[in-house]
Amino acid sequence: MAKKTARKRTTKPAAPAGMLTAVKVLAAVALAVGLVAGVRWIGSLAAVGVAARDRYAVRTADLRFDPPPHTDPRLFLTQVCYLADLPVAVQSIDPKLPDQLAAAFRMHPWVEDVTGVTVQPDGGVHVGMRFRTPVLAVRWQNGAETETRVVDAAGVLLPDDAPPARLPVLANPRTVPRPVAGRVWPEADVVRAADLVRRHPATAVERTAGGWTLTEPDGKKFTIQAP
Repeated sequence: MAKKTARKRTTKPAAPAGMLTAVKVLAAVALAVGLVAGVRWIGSLAAVGVAARDRYAVRTADLRFDPPPHTDPRLFLTQVCYLADLPVAVQSIDPKLPDQLAAAFRMHPWVEDVTGVTVQPDGGVHVGMRFRTPVLAVRWQNGAETETRVVDAAGVLLPDDAPPARLPVLANPRTVPRPVAGRVWPEADVVRAADLVRRHPATAVERTAGGWTLTEPDGKKFTIQAP
């Protein structure tokens, strides 16, 4: 009977020590990354929970700001809340709050720009603004009646409660359809007249066939041959 030949066991070569070390390092790094991601996720959940707490809620009626000249602060804020459809309360630690309030206040015709939204040490929220400056009174014929409206240096129409007193007057009445407060007056002549009285002190400005006639504070008149 033939003898069976014994099979030799093949032994896998041991992994180099350097490779084992690299694998361990990679595993440790992956674990660390996972832990960091987990901590951040838990932190974000915690932040959401904190933001919902009443102690961080600020009523929009309690927002702080310096109002435009000649306006009632409460009425001004009511108009902002209505135009922007702001909620009854906001969260002072909401990271989106500055952008939200800046966009809301910029919708008001008096507001030229929002310069900053800050949370004050006592938890109150303050909105800083730059307001439009009235430069020209415009006589607008509304049917059988004539109203006097006010625009700024860029020709943007201000709210109807903007006082026209002591402002230069555009002598030519306007008859365009009802203009919209907060937007540029839809006539180039009004925009041009506002720019002229911003550059030249005057009590009145009139569009003529050849240009513009400005009346100076001392009563003298001069003509500008310009479009």
